Amino acid sequence: MERGGTPRTDGGVPRVPHPAIPDFAQPHNGNGSKEATQSAAERTKDATQSAAERTKEALSGAAQRTKESAQATKEKIQETTQSAKERTSQKTGETQERTATFTERVKEAIGLKSTEPVPEADKFQKAEDLTEEAKRAAREAHLKADEALRKQQAAQEENEKAAIDRAKQQEEAERIRQMKQLEDEAAAKRAQFEEAKKEAHQKVEEYEAMRKEAAAVEGDVRDKSRAIEQKQHEIEEKKKDVTLLEKGIATITQTLQSLLHPGGAPSYDDAVVAAQARADQKRDHQRMLQREYEEADKHANELEEKAMDARRAANEKMEQMKRAQKEVDEAEEEAYKLENERAGKEKEAERKQAELDAAKRALDNKKAEEQQKERELAQIHDKIKEQAKEAKEKIQETQAKHEEFQETRDHLNTASREAAAAIKRAKAAEAEEAKLATAIKNHEKTAANEEQNAARLSAEAHRARAEAEMLKQREAELWEAAKQAGRQGDKDIDAKLQQMEAHIGQRSAVVKQEE
Repeated sequence: MERGGTPRTDGGVPRVPHPAIPDFAQPHNGNGSKEATQSAAERTKDATQSAAERTKEALSGAAQRTKESAQATKEKIQETTQSAKERTSQKTGETQERTATFTERVKEAIGLKSTEPVPEADKFQKAEDLTEEAKRAAREAHLKADEALRKQQAAQEENEKAAIDRAKQQEEAERIRQMKQLEDEAAAKRAQFEEAKKEAHQKVEEYEAMRKEAAAVEGDVRDKSRAIEQKQHEIEEKKKDVTLLEKGIATITQTLQSLLHPGGAPSYDDAVVAAQARADQKRDHQRMLQREYEEADKHANELEEKAMDARRAANEKMEQMKRAQKEVDEAEEEAYKLENERAGKEKEAERKQAELDAAKRALDNKKAEEQQKERELAQIHDKIKEQAKEAKEKIQETQAKHEEFQETRDHLNTASREAAAAIKRAKAAEAEEAKLATAIKNHEKTAANEEQNAARLSAEAHRARAEAEMLKQREAELWEAAKQAGRQGDKDIDAKLQQMEAHIGQRSAVVKQEE
């Protein structure tokens, strides 16, 4: 029992919260406050790192999706432009072929040779001029399509360069973050070294303070005296248990004596000797009958006239001899059974003796356990002081973790600004792509059969822009979640610090009250 009657386990760890230790550092299931605080700090650090990694993955995924969307848009525009170019070239060739074929058909229709002039040549010349004009328009459309394709390729190259630059910036930011982390670890090691020096000086001060605690030691002595009285009471209870064990040992000894002397006989050896004596007596009786049988048989041989009577007498003696032999066998079997029973009883006696020895050893172990508990009683006060010291160390470690979390939040804010700049550049690239798409659609409208393809291209561009908007919205949601996680982490750490300050104040009040 400690001061105030607070129960303790065998290891000296309080089963109820101690007033000098904050709630987050209280022992759980017999563990000390140091492990619990370290676990809480590790969970806070893991949560911060997890939030940073999720934010980084979200940014990387958004950049990758933007790049893939731009690549898909580029491929679609290239396919559309190439298809338009091929169709324009095909139509130009077909127009040229149709023009030549038409002139030849006209000459053939009116019966002229290929070298002869055609009547009303001005009309045919006008048709040829229109054909040439159509050829020039087709060539111009082809050149404009090539120019639009070159612009699109140039814009795509710029987008790829921007994506590469963003990837390099992210890699550089990651490298800087790793360097910062290494610097933080080195700073933490230096802080630990400084803390060790402070602890050394603090131990010197605690040595001086221990002399001032002599008055408080008297109260501890009184508490220990009460605890010793309690232990003495427990020892008296243990002595009662020892008395009961001794009575049990006496009962076991009496049982062994009764097993060794069953049925009032002096011992199993005497019983065996008596059984053997009965067997010898039966054997002598059988020998006597054997002699009588031999004499009767001899007399029967001498007296043939009395042979029948003598034979009957001999047969009766033979039956008596067999019965005597059976009795001898039964006596020997009884002696054998008694011998086996004696061996079994001896084994039972050995087992009882082993139980008696085990009971004695248990008694010795209980006495040793009581002595161990008395020694543990003297260590309780030292453990309380050590736990209070560990609580102070954990408070300092939590403050260091708060500073580390603040630095991590600053890194997240920097990454947020970089992501905003990347989104701005992506918007500029999307605007340039929209301009190029508009120019391509304007060139495509010069051909009457390309309206459907232009509409499909516009729909694809709208879908690409919608996907980009969804990606930007997803990035905003991820950043909002990261910010909320950071704010929640700040609130948790502030609450822990306030809780620790309250417990420190409470402990100070308790110490003052004890003084």
